[in-house]
Amino acid sequence: MKVDHDQQDNTQRQQSRFAPTARWVRDLIIERNTYARPNMLFAGQSVSEEGAQLAYTLSMAHTPGTEAGDCVSFLANSTEEGISAAVKLARHTAARNNRSGQVLFIDPQQSLARYFDPVGDGLTDALVPGVRLVDSVKEAIDALPTESWGAVLIVLSAELDGQSEEVADLLRTAAADGAMRIVCDRRPVPVATGERQLPAATLDADVWVYGENLTDNQVPFGCSVMTRQAYTVWNNPVDCLAHSSTFGGNGVAATAALHVLRERGYLDDRAERALADIIASRRARNEAFARYVSPPAAGLLEAFELDFDIKQARGSLLTMRDGQTLLDCAGGAGASLRGHNPPEVRATVAAHDPAHDYFADLEQYLHTLTGFDHAFPAVSGATCVETALTLARLASPERKTIVTFRGNYSGKTLASLSMSKHGPQRSATIPEAFRPYYSNLVYIDPMSPNAKRDFERALDNDDVGLVWFELVQGFSCREISPDLVEMVDERKRTGGYLIGVDEVLTGGWRTGESFLAHPAAIASADFTTLAKPLSDMTIPMAVMLCRVDAVDRATRYDSTLVERLRYGYRNGLGAHLALDALRAVNTVEQHALRRRELQALRSGLERLAESSPLFEGVVGRGSHLRLAMNRRWFPQRSNSMLTLAVEGSLMDIMANRCRVLIADQRFFPPLFARPGTMQEAVDRLSVGLADVTPAHVYANLVSRISAHALRQTWRTTLRFGTGGRSRGRFQSPPEFGSRQRYDDSHRRTPLTSAPTE
Repeated sequence: MKVDHDQQDNTQRQQSRFAPTARWVRDLIIERNTYARPNMLFAGQSVSEEGAQLAYTLSMAHTPGTEAGDCVSFLANSTEEGISAAVKLARHTAARNNRSGQVLFIDPQQSLARYFDPVGDGLTDALVPGVRLVDSVKEAIDALPTESWGAVLIVLSAELDGQSEEVADLLRTAAADGAMRIVCDRRPVPVATGERQLPAATLDADVWVYGENLTDNQVPFGCSVMTRQAYTVWNNPVDCLAHSSTFGGNGVAATAALHVLRERGYLDDRAERALADIIASRRARNEAFARYVSPPAAGLLEAFELDFDIKQARGSLLTMRDGQTLLDCAGGAGASLRGHNPPEVRATVAAHDPAHDYFADLEQYLHTLTGFDHAFPAVSGATCVETALTLARLASPERKTIVTFRGNYSGKTLASLSMSKHGPQRSATIPEAFRPYYSNLVYIDPMSPNAKRDFERALDNDDVGLVWFELVQGFSCREISPDLVEMVDERKRTGGYLIGVDEVLTGGWRTGESFLAHPAAIASADFTTLAKPLSDMTIPMAVMLCRVDAVDRATRYDSTLVERLRYGYRNGLGAHLALDALRAVNTVEQHALRRRELQALRSGLERLAESSPLFEGVVGRGSHLRLAMNRRWFPQRSNSMLTLAVEGSLMDIMANRCRVLIADQRFFPPLFARPGTMQEAVDRLSVGLADVTPAHVYANLVSRISAHALRQTWRTTLRFGTGGRSRGRFQSPPEFGSRQRYDDSHRRTPLTSAPTE
């Protein structure tokens, strides 16, 4: 595959949303890597200093003049992910209130219109249905009486600058009609004036959405800033996870956004003191995270002692401020290629040339690894999936039906959500919370004895344009039947559909000797997705790989949109980091080490499962493994609340007794770990779980939930016991029992030299 670097570099400068990497970003990454600051832990829900600091700052920038702000922020990886969170929040609220989930969307520049409806299928059949696009505020005001709108979403632009009264009137009328008001601002962040309020925050809205503009278009970022009232529907332990992202709240991205806000003057002395408190005190950090990021998640993480106070993260080792260590086998839910903060990252960043097109180099290297012709940039697994779905629809616009399998997990953005609707994770407390979903979907249970017959029946209408699935389902680690996969492959010749295989969790040598898992089982896939390991645990990075025929067909239908997808998410530094990381591990010596570590993990877990009453076996392939809980003692269905709670209790026991961190009984160690890491992990587990019985797991669950309830009651009393106003910047309950949870003796000491590698 020949690549014209000059032509691609020119196109990148014209169309990429990211600017050439500035020196301050490179210095930021080098500093964080030097001092081993964690950038990701578990899927955006870890209680991090950076997330708490940024969310506090965003709250203050939207509610100036208040004692401590009054907004909650969801941190994501792009403008589109921020919009997805806002629209899902609105639809969930509408579903709870028996209202329509329809969205009135005002975008004078039509900058985001194709995100919802790439082919022009219309309100009902769009990839993200139920979004009506209008070009002007006047047209929106005329449309308001025609529908019980779940939300009104407006994208700010130069065309609207002289219509402030009309925009305010639109938002007032929408609120009176019960619609959630969402304002998206993609414009550069100006220097602060007056009360240090972001420009969009002057509009009376329920949700404000930002994107890469908050990092000066340097690194992937997005967020939704919600009023506390708007957040109500997600303010419980289940729905707080209704929208999540592996890379969301990434440490580098959050710190970059905070840097831009500070440089533009949005932090005063009081805010700087609050941010310093968050760094210095675990107590302040937890309270800020609970107040401004995710109150329910913060409470549960505290209750299960998963609110880790991490001093350093290097490789697989997490070192706490009290000197204790954890072996991280959760790895950002699969994002760990070489572990936390590989020291080689510093050399890559120092040598980075902002004028060079590293994505073209990465595309060429991935072609040699996989045989796929093209790589499209993305910033998360979900955005990979969205790009694949969009290209598939463009390539076969007349074929609207997508066939997918129950048990898939492909993300939680508006488009990818439809592929995950019948996945194993519980996404909301009420059915159809995010309606309407893509209307032309056929779900097949791949574990059913009738799966092959059901697939044949799905092909009867000749309207199938895409078959989409995970070869090894990411949450359960179950493999799809080879017979069913073979049928999908064979019927493509006569069925005329495209095939997409989601490898966000299985790619990068995670499931075997090949870089990708699926080629040995299915040779005719047109699309595949890669994300987690490409980040090298540094910044969000992902790609969607595809065949030239699918791209050519899509280009004939809409070349402009294809080019936007090809270049829009290109980030030179992210591509450079991914390329150097893949080259570094793809050696004979590194693969030999990977095999030895994998064998130690697999055999050790099998011995543990045989000796412990907690487990009945090990499932999965390669290093994509799961300890299956013993159904005799844990008979709950997979996505029940009780199952989630029991698994949380066992995760707590493993973390606090064994000092090993895993994710929902799944193991995601570094794919290329230091020698002996996996043996140390299974040794710690064997010793720590030697006398643990199912009764211990249930007793621990009751104890943790009771402590959580008492803590939440105390926190509510502190916050609202004086007329509804908080009594201080960050209030926390006193200690219970002997747990030294908020010991301020672990205040951070400024580092004067780099820690040892």
